[in-house]
Amino acid sequence: MINMLSNLEGLFACVLFSYGGKLRSHWIARVVISLLVTTGFIFLFGWFRSEITNIWSGMAVTLMMNAYQLGLMFFCLKDRPSHILVRFVGALCVHQISEQVFGFLNQFGGSINNVLIGGWTTGNLDFDFVLRLFARFAFMFLIFLPIRNSEVQDDAVMRRRVITITSVCALFIVVVTRVETEYREQSFILSNLLRITMLLFCLLILFIRSRFFDISRQQRENLVMSNIIENQRVQYDNFRDSVNYINSVCHDLKKRIKALQGKISEEELSDMKNALALYNSRFKTGNEVLDMVLYQCRIVCDKHHIRLTCMADGQAVAFMEKNDLYTLLMNALSNAIEASQKVEDAGKRLISLTVRRQNALLEIQCANYFDGKVERNGEGALETTKADGRLHGLGMRSMRYVAGEYEGVVDEKTEGDIFILSIYIPVQNDKPAA
Repeated sequence: MINMLSNLEGLFACVLFSYGGKLRSHWIARVVISLLVTTGFIFLFGWFRSEITNIWSGMAVTLMMNAYQLGLMFFCLKDRPSHILVRFVGALCVHQISEQVFGFLNQFGGSINNVLIGGWTTGNLDFDFVLRLFARFAFMFLIFLPIRNSEVQDDAVMRRRVITITSVCALFIVVVTRVETEYREQSFILSNLLRITMLLFCLLILFIRSRFFDISRQQRENLVMSNIIENQRVQYDNFRDSVNYINSVCHDLKKRIKALQGKISEEELSDMKNALALYNSRFKTGNEVLDMVLYQCRIVCDKHHIRLTCMADGQAVAFMEKNDLYTLLMNALSNAIEASQKVEDAGKRLISLTVRRQNALLEIQCANYFDGKVERNGEGALETTKADGRLHGLGMRSMRYVAGEYEGVVDEKTEGDIFILSIYIPVQNDKPAA
């Protein structure tokens, strides 16, 4: 009976940690087959232990039980191997935590055949069995809730880490559980020390497992940031080529307009000059990247009737790489433009950009009016207003990523209905000019 309970509890833990995984086709049939296989293994392990009762046979049974449960997870789930292994490690640890906690309660309460907690019993062995099973299931479920599952990066390094931790966890559990079982009747102190060791070990493994998730999450974010910055580098190169082409066209148009003087009306000539001025006007800050960003954003601002003002010292950002500077400024101004478009008062559709150097510190400040609604998540970060939640906070995160590369910081605050974004970066004189 104890062997059956342990198998069912281990299987339930595997089911818990399979939650959210990608199921294989015909998964219902696979689950039924898994239950039949589990039943077969329960009787096989029971027969094996009845024939051979030494500590080595116990280790072999425990190891085989872990192996077939892992095999069932691979049989039912379509996830990558590293993802399934991480799920299995969580199931192993939660199962063992339940085993040890209930073992303590039973040991100190004096249970009958380890069936119920303490000495209490309903008098019906089968009903006791069901109650104990559901009590364990409920306990494992409560442990599972706060830790859940997440994805790990499926690269060679992470795969090695996951395989290592799975192997160490399985072997440690096999050895310690069987030694504890062997000496349970002989040494009360040793038995409880081994139980405590097992509890601490499983908690440590769950902590390491959570660190795997954190590392993978950071790797994914870095990969996303790298892709965004690379895309913006391509965007910068393309826009630079477009600006050069526009400059060439504007130069030719100036000559043609001059040649048309006296041949067309003054009103027509004025309209042509005004249209040309939209594309020929320039910010001259002393920095090519800054000028291009301001030019690009001014065109968008004119389209949406937003006034863009700028006080910028181009030499203050000369130490920054062109792509990094483009990423910072474009994201800051794009967010400001998006917020300004939602402002109903046309007089408040205003964006102010300041770029200056204060002693050894570069300050980039972008201020704009907004509609007065700012939503933040549980970590205090701004919530996205985009329809696609996957794009949540990417602009702000990319700015923080770039600023972090220069040991800088990004700060945002509101003053009434004004949103102020500030970027502070230590000036690095040994960097090449942008």
